[in-house]
Amino acid sequence: YLLSISYKEQRASYYHLLSAQDYPLCPLWYFLDYFRSCNQNFIDCKLANFWHIHERILQFHPHGLLDVKKIKKCVLDSFINLQRKLGLFRSTRNLPRYITIGSQWFSITDDCVHRILTPTPQDKRLLRRLKYTFAPEEIYINTIVTSNIRKDLICNDNLRFIRWKYENGNCPANLDLHHLKYCLFKRKLFAR
Repeated sequence: YLLSISYKEQRASYYHLLSAQDYPLCPLWYFLDYFRSCNQNFIDCKLANFWHIHERILQFHPHGLLDVKKIKKCVLDSFINLQRKLGLFRSTRNLPRYITIGSQWFSITDDCVHRILTPTPQDKRLLRRLKYTFAPEEIYINTIVTSNIRKDLICNDNLRFIRWKYENGNCPANLDLHHLKYCLFKRKLFAR
């Protein structure tokens, strides 16, 4: 939805999905020069394995129906576990042959946004099929990009430093100055 509004209102060379926790690691001039000099799409993409598909897609996740913040995680986990024990799995009928998963944060080109916003019939089936799955925002765009954009135009890196460890009271970690060396060494544009 955000991409469609941005694309209609003001076309751009690049579209960057950021969260409120993203912090820029470079000056604006460097950021602008960086994206002027390339034509790649920066998005995490990896082929989903059986575990990802089983855990995220084949179970019915009621997140879209219930106020998950008011329901304890243990209740939701019990519901998912009950489905597994009863052998209740959702159909794989409308899933593409290859599913790609990754971070929802990205920096993508205008052409890539156009491809996402003009879905094929198969893309539309995938979108409908992802309803009531776990974290579909980490599946849909990633799968569309890897299915419809030339591989040489995809950089499997979202340019964000995210430390997926429990540190400083949170996972992903709440970053502090001691993490700065990792951000600079890995040449990221944002820290989160």
